[in-house]
Amino acid sequence: MKKVYSTFVFVSMVLILMGQNWTKNLPSDKVQNGELTFAEVQKAFYDYWEPFQVKNGKYLNSNGELVKAPGWKQFKRWEWKMENMIDGDGNFPEVTVAEQMQKYLDDNPDAGKSLSGNWTNIGYNSSNGGYQGIGRINCIAFHPTDNNTYWVGTPSGGLWITTDGGSNWSVLTDSNPTLGVSAIAVTSNYATSQTIYIGTGDRDGGSAWTLGGGNSNDDAGVGVLKSTDGGVTWSSSLTFTLSSETVVYDL
Repeated sequence: MKKVYSTFVFVSMVLILMGQNWTKNLPSDKVQNGELTFAEVQKAFYDYWEPFQVKNGKYLNSNGELVKAPGWKQFKRWEWKMENMIDGDGNFPEVTVAEQMQKYLDDNPDAGKSLSGNWTNIGYNSSNGGYQGIGRINCIAFHPTDNNTYWVGTPSGGLWITTDGGSNWSVLTDSNPTLGVSAIAVTSNYATSQTIYIGTGDRDGGSAWTLGGGNSNDDAGVGVLKSTDGGVTWSSSLTFTLSSETVVYDL
């Protein structure tokens, strides 16, 4: 019953915020039964607008005038938000984030914040290069079964690995065409496959080309790189040229 109610609320919001003729394409039986999926909403929307050949939210009307497609921008915003909230089958969430958070707190009454924690800096606080030499980390990934093994990606220092819980580190990408790493994906069967992916470029850089200083290749990436030997060698999985100034933000 809750799923039916949640879907009803969702569809009502769609009709209110983006009330257009395209909503008539929604399968009415699934709307009533609360079984509407994300893909079915997308199909109803894009099937309706397909004859109009919409580009960047605009299309040519019967008078040859370039006009806005009503509700297009609002739908695209909703689509971007919802595609990160659905499950693997495209079903909409049955509870709100607030409800899920409250359930977690109810199940874990001692999960509140503590004001008595002791923190110690385990990184460098000085270097021969001054503040810039201390370094910055863009991302971190963990071995699926070994708690002592994890990787960090840096803006201009490449991918590093530790196998002893952070006491010692080794770099894996000194031979790559770019040293910026902003995303890491470790396969669930890494212990046997030794397969890891990295997204290249500095996600928080960009100053080189936006402000016109330095070499733009300092921050740019070459796409997604894949290794099947634990990072000893790398091959291209998705390729961009350095001149395209493209950064892979996430994997």
